Order: sequence, then structure tokens, then C-alpha cells
Amino acid sequence: MNTFLLSYPRSGNTWLRFLVANLLCPEETVGWNMMEKIVPDVSQPSGCEALQAGSTQFFKSHYKANVMHRHARFIYIYRDARDVAVSFYESRHWSEEKRFAETEWKEFFEHFLSGELLFGAWDEHVKHWLFYETRPHLISLSYEQLIKDTAKELKKIAQFCDIPYTVRLIEKAVRESEYSVLKRRAEEEEGEHQLLGKNAQTGNWHNHFDEEDEERLWNKFGETMSWLGYER
Repeated sequence: MNTFLLSYPRSGNTWLRFLVANLLCPEETVGWNMMEKIVPDVSQPSGCEALQAGSTQFFKSHYKANVMHRHARFIYIYRDARDVAVSFYESRHWSEEKRFAETEWKEFFEHFLSGELLFGAWDEHVKHWLFYETRPHLISLSYEQLIKDTAKELKKIAQFCDIPYTVRLIEKAVRESEYSVLKRRAEEEEGEHQLLGKNAQTGNWHNHFDEEDEERLWNKFGETMSWLGYER
């Protein structure tokens, strides 16, 4: 059975891919190129080919459910919309949103609230998977939970996906997926990988949001934010 690691962009999917890849292949040195083979992205040609060939069991996707296989496992990771907006903004020079490369924060935030980014509105994406879709093989976790207790969340994923594990293997996968390790391997591969963004921690939105931004986001996404457990 295939397993899809799902999210709205800038929500922790890349880090989750590394965690899963390192758990699946504990004897390998999982750099960026290797990770792309273990957990390919279905939006890329190599991922599409692997999906069609049935040769890989784990995939990354930002797509909505109507393009996913119905008979599969799904892991949906979500993140505070405020941090998502800021992460998108800080990555706009090199991410899928290069068209906004020269856009300042206020204008970019307007596009974010209006759902004009590549994968639409943040709340619609979250609700599509967690509210509208009834799937027996779906679990969700927050980026904040993954930051707080990475080993505990990875163990849940291993159990859900029937991945063999021990405490030692979980701990090793967590260590091998640390930011410093990923950064070093990206440099060794001489790639242009942008890692997890400029700030992979939580709460970076405080450095960008003013009171008006906060009010507008809650007016737009407040119902979904509250349902997910986020507070003002």
C-alpha cells in the first residue's frame, strides 16, 4: 500500500520526508538526492514515474485528494497559518512562488489570504483533507508537535505505516534529520537545496505580523485555526 506524506507547502513536509527516509534506510547516508528516491515528489517527473511503476511505497504531495489514490495511507502535516505565511514569504525568491520574488510583506500577505498561491488557500487545503475527506487510513500531526517531540511523532508514523523500528532506530533517524546534518549534506552534494527555510522553528510570525495582520488572518482562517488548536 502506498503512503502519501501530505501538506500545504511550507508546513514541514521536507523534514518529514527525511525522517521517514532515514527510518526506512537506517544503513544509508540519506542526502537530498537519496531522499528524493526514497520519498519522491509526485509533482516531479521522477515521482510520477515511480508512482505509475509501483516501485516506491512512499510519496510526497501538496495536491488535494481528487488526484490521490483512494486505496492508500495518508499522513497530513499542518502548521500554524501565520508561520506558513512567513515561511512562504521568506522562501519566495527560490520556491514555487518566484513570481512574488520582489513583493514586499504586506502585498505578499494579501496574496496569501486571498488564496492566490499555487496550491490555493491554506484553510481550504487543510479542510479538504481533515474536514471533507473521510478516509480510514489517514492520520494528521502538527509541525509544532513534530518539533516538540520528534521521536514520539515518528514512532506514531512508524506504527501507522507498519515500518519496523526500535528506539535506537527512531533516535538515529531523528539525529540524521537534524537541520545541521541536512545542511552539511546539501553542501556536500553541491546542490541548491534550500533546506527547511530560513527559520524552521515556530513563532517566527511574530517578526512580521502587526496587529492588523493578526486580525485579518483570524477573520479569514480563524475557524480552522481554532479547530486545529491554535490561539491568538
